[in-house]
Amino acid sequence: MRSNNIKIAALFDVVKNGINATLKKLNSRKIPSSYTLKRFLHSNNAKTLKQKYLKLKKSRSVVVQNNPQETTVLLEGMTKNRLLKSKLLLFISGLKPTKFPTENYLNNIAHFFTNIKGSNVKLAIITVVVLMLGGVFSYELSSVPAYAVFIDGKTISYVSDKSDVQNILSLIKKEKIAEWKRRVDITQTVTFKSTQAKRYQVEDAEELKKVFDQKLNFVAVATAIEADGEIIAVVNDAKVAEEILQELKSSSSDNEVKVEDVGFKEKIQMVNVPISLREVLSKDKALQLIKEGKEEKKVHIVEEGDSLWTIARKNDTHVEDLLKANPSLKGEHLDIGQELNLVAIEPLINVQTTGEITLEETVPYKVVVETNKNLWRGSQEVKTKGENGLKEVTYKVVMINSNIVSKEVLNEKVLKEATDKVVVKGSRVVVASRGGSGLLGWPIRGQITSRFGKRGREFHTGLDINGTTGQPIGAAEAGKVTATGWYGGYGRMVTINHGNGLVTKYAHLSRIKVSVGQHVERGDLIGLCGSTGRSTGSHLHFEVIIDGNFKNPLNYLK
Repeated sequence: MRSNNIKIAALFDVVKNGINATLKKLNSRKIPSSYTLKRFLHSNNAKTLKQKYLKLKKSRSVVVQNNPQETTVLLEGMTKNRLLKSKLLLFISGLKPTKFPTENYLNNIAHFFTNIKGSNVKLAIITVVVLMLGGVFSYELSSVPAYAVFIDGKTISYVSDKSDVQNILSLIKKEKIAEWKRRVDITQTVTFKSTQAKRYQVEDAEELKKVFDQKLNFVAVATAIEADGEIIAVVNDAKVAEEILQELKSSSSDNEVKVEDVGFKEKIQMVNVPISLREVLSKDKALQLIKEGKEEKKVHIVEEGDSLWTIARKNDTHVEDLLKANPSLKGEHLDIGQELNLVAIEPLINVQTTGEITLEETVPYKVVVETNKNLWRGSQEVKTKGENGLKEVTYKVVMINSNIVSKEVLNEKVLKEATDKVVVKGSRVVVASRGGSGLLGWPIRGQITSRFGKRGREFHTGLDINGTTGQPIGAAEAGKVTATGWYGGYGRMVTINHGNGLVTKYAHLSRIKVSVGQHVERGDLIGLCGSTGRSTGSHLHFEVIIDGNFKNPLNYLK
């Protein structure tokens, strides 16, 4: 039994303290400790006592390691009182016919030393040490008549008087009844049997009461809160249960909602159940359990540099799970010191509220498109800037734990009309025809200034068409813009992929009117003629590439 192990550990402290006090007194009388120990080691009992001492020391170490805090407190009390309850003083008093003035064994030893003079001191001290060790072991390990105490057939303690068992049981039961103000029963059977036990195993009434408090299971009728037929918490009585349910309703209130009804999503009942008193929860603990569920709550305190992504990665979860666990988050903005739930809280009881809420909402403006035949196709202008409106909307809402799960529009009132955004798009197509029979349209109207092919020492990969700066350039065919920007000697350039291996390029532009990824139709405005890059004057350098090979544009233009 655990209490017996602590008693053995306490014996070690008693013996050790006695030896230390003895050696200290030796030093005060200028008698070397080494001399005493040498004489002790040559005594007849030294070997046996040393073995017992080391065994006792080992037992104490095991006890303290298993439960250091609780054991330390118990040892302090037992060390102070253990020898006062024993007859160890008889061993010491037998050394000299001196009456001790006090029962404190350390003071007695000190007093004993002061009454011994001369060389007898050395021998007396050695004898005290030997007898102290021998006396403690002999006394505490001796057998005495006792009663073994059983709980459901398992030995839990020993007592010297069986009436102690009945008295303590009666006392504990009265205390439980007074505390809980109702009938309290013990579910186990307590019996006892006459036997022999080591002296250190025998419990006094106070020690036995502590053992019963730990081992016995006390049962009483308490109030259980059920949700859909499942017991989720047990509290003292119906009054406490009702207070918990009311606090749950109050905690889910929203000042913006005109509440019509507050209830619970689950079917809630309060029933009386017999239960162990250890399982009865306080009001605060029951509330916490109901609100946070049985899964352990885990949180993260936001630090500098944190984001939802880094927090999710650090805690082996996903951003979507963090958002679900923290429904109050708006966007990804976090504040240093903010507490985030890492696990979605699943309440055991969900508060359901119905009511009305009135909100002001933005009315987005509409975009109206007009066409203008004088503007090039692909270009556009904003004629009227759009402006959002404002409306007041009254909803009938259903909320679960303050979160709106459904809403129905009851009434709408426009506070400010929205202003449409009017966009004018050009419909004028860049048309330049020379009567050819190719598949591509001419991107600009103008004179050909340099043809495709060999030109001096270099090969001219395109067709140069004369034009004025700012003259519109149209797409030769429908396609997707794949590149725009500055390309060295080409200057500002646009590249269009028309599919089926056909690509066209438009270089030396003064301005670009399209962006990468944009889809254009044949004749749409893609840029303005210019003289950027390596150029001797304003013109368009036009290239046709098929399957990665440069082709003569004249073979494809019409």
